[in-house]
Amino acid sequence: MGTSILVSEQEYLTTSYKPEYEYDEGVLLDRHVGEQPHGTAQRIRIAPRKYRIPDVSVYKEPAPRDRVIRWMTS
Repeated sequence: MGTSILVSEQEYLTTSYKPEYEYDEGVLLDRHVGEQPHGTAQRIRIAPRKYRIPDVSVYKEPAPRDRVIRWMTS
């Protein structure tokens, strides 16, 4: 369930949330992250104004350093 407050994309990208939220066209979406701490969550841009946090990510070395990974280029 997401919050009802609209957040700009710029605000979402420059804010750290604990727990981390996903973003869908201005709406912050709750995401169950479990109870044990784990790796750094990176946001993935799946479409314009849509960001998700994957459960599992596999990268070819070196791992991306950006907080946001661009899945799409548009």
